[in-house]
Amino acid sequence: MNKKILIIALICCVSLKIMAQGSDCKVLVPDLTGKYTGECKNGLAHGKGTAEGKDKYVGNFKKGLPHKEGIYYYNTGEIFDGNWRNGMKNGVGKLSTKIKGKDTTIVGVWKDDKLQPKEDKTPKYEILNSVGVLNSSIRKTGEGNKVVIKFYYSGIAELGKFTFTANFYSTGTQEIVNNDIVCQAITFPLHVKYSYTVPEKFGYATQYDDFEFIIYQPGQWEVQIRH
Repeated sequence: MNKKILIIALICCVSLKIMAQGSDCKVLVPDLTGKYTGECKNGLAHGKGTAEGKDKYVGNFKKGLPHKEGIYYYNTGEIFDGNWRNGMKNGVGKLSTKIKGKDTTIVGVWKDDKLQPKEDKTPKYEILNSVGVLNSSIRKTGEGNKVVIKFYYSGIAELGKFTFTANFYSTGTQEIVNNDIVCQAITFPLHVKYSYTVPEKFGYATQYDDFEFIIYQPGQWEVQIRH
């Protein structure tokens, strides 16, 4: 019985100590200054706690600032439920607010209190067909509205080695400039198909090849097709 009483007494002392610490703890966000209950370290809110002033926050603290998971209740009526770092929204979170008088929930990723734009998952380009091609590459070289297409034969850009049997361009104009095909006045996405013959290496026969691609994003691009 004495051991049980001693354990209960110790628990009570620890609880009272934590409460006392909470009452003396500082929260370093001005709008949360007023009342604090929770864990404390070196005179600052640290660990789980609740702070209430002009605004209210329930969650985790570090060195007096909201940190990690927590819910912030703004006096304007907005509520942010998510991740914090050093007193600012950082990471995944959900903001409940009003836009043009309508209740709206915004779910996204924040960095230093700023909502980050959603990542554009649209591919920059796509190779749809590649028959008889040794290898190919598509790369953006700058801003603008032009696509340069280079056909290589045995490591040399040599357009004259290729006999085109069918071509398709979804948009723009095409001309040959310095042994390259140059597409301009494009409305992206640009869809291009080539069917052609090219001499086989180490022989006199010809091979029938196809290459088809789409470039989705505007800019200046270079396409290399190697045989």
